[in-house]
Amino acid sequence: MSNNISVSMHCGSGKNAVKNLNDIKRIDLHNNRKYKNNRNEEIDLSLSQYNITLVGSKNITEDIKEFYKREFAEATYNYNKKQPDERRKIANYLDKMDKDSKSNIATEFIFQIGDKEDWQNATMEDKKKTAEIFKKAISILEEKGIKTVNASLHLDETSPHLHLLAVPIVENQKRGLEKQVSQNKVITKSVLNDIRTEVEKSFITEYNKIYGTNKELKKGCEIEEHLQVKDYKDTKKVLEVAKKTADKQVLKEKIEKDYKKISNEVKEKEKENNFLANQLTKLEREKTEKKQDLEKIKEDIEKIDNIIEMYKNNIAETSEKIDILKKEFNKLEDERLKKEKENQEQKERIEEQNRIRSSQETILRELKEAENTKEERKKKLEELEKENKELNNKQQDILEKLENAEKSNTEKKKKLKEIEAENRELQEKIETAESNKTSNSNYLIILEDEMKDFNNVYTEEQEALDKLKTFKKTVLNLSKNDDYVIQAKFKKLEMFRDSLIDVIDNVTEFAMNVKETFKTIKNSLENALEENTLAEDINSIITTELKTGMEDFNSFYEEKQKEKLKDTIEEIKEIEIEKDF
Repeated sequence: MSNNISVSMHCGSGKNAVKNLNDIKRIDLHNNRKYKNNRNEEIDLSLSQYNITLVGSKNITEDIKEFYKREFAEATYNYNKKQPDERRKIANYLDKMDKDSKSNIATEFIFQIGDKEDWQNATMEDKKKTAEIFKKAISILEEKGIKTVNASLHLDETSPHLHLLAVPIVENQKRGLEKQVSQNKVITKSVLNDIRTEVEKSFITEYNKIYGTNKELKKGCEIEEHLQVKDYKDTKKVLEVAKKTADKQVLKEKIEKDYKKISNEVKEKEKENNFLANQLTKLEREKTEKKQDLEKIKEDIEKIDNIIEMYKNNIAETSEKIDILKKEFNKLEDERLKKEKENQEQKERIEEQNRIRSSQETILRELKEAENTKEERKKKLEELEKENKELNNKQQDILEKLENAEKSNTEKKKKLKEIEAENRELQEKIETAESNKTSNSNYLIILEDEMKDFNNVYTEEQEALDKLKTFKKTVLNLSKNDDYVIQAKFKKLEMFRDSLIDVIDNVTEFAMNVKETFKTIKNSLENALEENTLAEDINSIITTELKTGMEDFNSFYEEKQKEKLKDTIEEIKEIEIEKDF
């Protein structure tokens, strides 16, 4: 056996480009062997059970839809937010690309290592090991901005080979979506050459590692033109024969020189072959089928024609019904949403009014008690002032008596001394009254400060109420959104980037941790409610950054609901068409 082995790569473009979903269905039909009649002699359908899907599923159409949803949901949302005109908004990026005849929605690659001679004596177990070799191509394409949607390894033909469907993506675009599909910008000739070089080196290294050999790359096996799959396989056969000749380089140069001429001849032959094949099929059918079957087919065709005619006649009527149903549905949906919104707002207003009423009653009760205390102290102050006035009058009387008593005798002087002692006692009472008056004034100042503190607390409670509404709406929407949306929205917040840095790229785990965080916050707020510290804890736990992130997430969810409504309308339209049909 030769110490050289070939590695080949084919990238579809031009006539073989993947332009729309019909091309995706054609690829799915071939790659997953979803046909009953096999005209390819190289395919052994009894071995198709051993084919391996490395990426994606057995339904490539669903794979491409999920891929576009996952990759472009946020970019589409950001684009629509900037569009004031509803007509410029994009409901579904894949639908837009599917209708764009100038763009490709995906690109198909075919990778192969070895030829028929290299694998003719290999067991199925040996062929299965090539899965590890072909996986290398997925990471190489990823590094070039080409993300794999589906990869199907075929082991039911002469040589193991991989059909890989991928989407070339460019980011940071200023026109249109910030993230777009573009085969022309991503898969240039230079990039293709780099991919080919890396694939050849990686495949040979992995082959030697798995099979314990020391193979080198066989030159002259490259096919640079982007052919259709059938042409690609036919050209591979020609090259395999050419490799057996003595002067390979001369033969290769001759093939390249005459390629255009041969291509034209092949096209003419294909037309002739197609015509002859159709004639042969017709003759075989006429030979094998009975006249009764032909009559039945004719009857079926007539029935189909009648159905088609009936369908054409009913298109206008069906369209009118769809429009009426659409308007009725929109009207009912608007009424339902309006009613639901009114009920929710009414419920929230009642809850808020009850809470405010309870808070106001407590505050009013405290204010009334403070007012009563103030009135009592005011009355006491008036009494003290009155008493002080009386003491002053009494003091004045005593002084007058003292003036009249200057001419009195010793006994009167003694009495004067007693009066002076009494005067000192009265003076002490006056000072005490003055002190009480000052104390009451200070208390009134304290009451005014308490009123100011109450106003500040009321403002904080209003802010806490706003945050609590946003938090409740977010907790409700978390259960209705998929993990990709949760990851895309909350990984922007610094609090989640720092605490969940180890799982930030794991969509499911990251989303689960975000939900747990909101559950913890909810438990903390419930505890705060029991401890009567709810407003203070809300403003402490729910930061301004978290509140802004929750509002962005809730806004995105509401936009998604609008898109679902549009999809529902389309489904109703399809159902009505089927009923009328």
